Amino acid sequence: MKPLFLTACIAAILLACTDDKPITLQTNKKLAFKFTGVDIKSGSLPGRTNNFDPIYCFIEVKRGNEYYATGVFKSLPPSLQISLPDNTNFTVNIKAVRKGWSYGIRRFVENNRTTINWAEAQDSLNYQHPMHNGADAGLCWVYLKPDSSQTNFQAYPQTDTYAARLEFNSGTTVDTTVVELKRQIWGIESRIHHFEKGKVSVVLAEGLYSNPPDGTSRQVINYPDSSKLDIFSLGFLHQGDNMVHMRVIYNDGTEDHVAYDGYISVARLEKKVLDIDLGRFNAMGGRIIGFDLLEETLTAGEIITIK
Repeated sequence: MKPLFLTACIAAILLACTDDKPITLQTNKKLAFKFTGVDIKSGSLPGRTNNFDPIYCFIEVKRGNEYYATGVFKSLPPSLQISLPDNTNFTVNIKAVRKGWSYGIRRFVENNRTTINWAEAQDSLNYQHPMHNGADAGLCWVYLKPDSSQTNFQAYPQTDTYAARLEFNSGTTVDTTVVELKRQIWGIESRIHHFEKGKVSVVLAEGLYSNPPDGTSRQVINYPDSSKLDIFSLGFLHQGDNMVHMRVIYNDGTEDHVAYDGYISVARLEKKVLDIDLGRFNAMGGRIIGFDLLEETLTAGEIITIK
């Protein structure tokens, strides 16, 4: 009887092992992202309609320091499905930019910066050959002519920029995630008092070490104008405050006098107000100009109408 009993025990053990199959991890997972927070309508850009002012959408999916998938879309998709390996950490950078006074964004690698041509936007994610597209950067190079001339473009277009960054593990995040894109712009407003003649120039140079003669932006206030407000996209959307080199120059009709030359910190939805009192200007007394740098918050839809 013992051999028969032993045989029965071995069979029972084998049957139990057969039922206890090893757990296999899911190799691919599809996640859906729905975008909210952006509703851009034609506003202060004269002569333009929504047909000429689309919203470019830049998306980068990174696994560690490597790009897993990237894409450029001609319009902001209401939702996007991404296929990912399970139980893996990812970072997703998303940027939406209003085109404004431009005829497209070019793709050209220069000084480690990649820019995108409107004609090359594929409206899909590229998993095979992902390429950095600036989804984490506010700065865009845009064409100024309809022929997409490579010699006629500017760095600071009249755009409005929204962005978001997601850091998650594909094994724990929900299948459908609502992503709120937030407005990522800052402004410089110049107010002049006792302005009787000449002009005041405010020159901005992006980055701490950027120092071109004219800067990336130059706004000029001529008498009798008393104020002017320009808005810009942040240079890097996800690195906290950015340092900008700013110079304020007063020309009395004969020569330039530097009222301010230094670095300022800018943040999302922040407005720097330059309050300049030219009534205190005295070239013979050492070129004294009353100068104050104030901080305010940009109102919703300021400059460009946004609901």
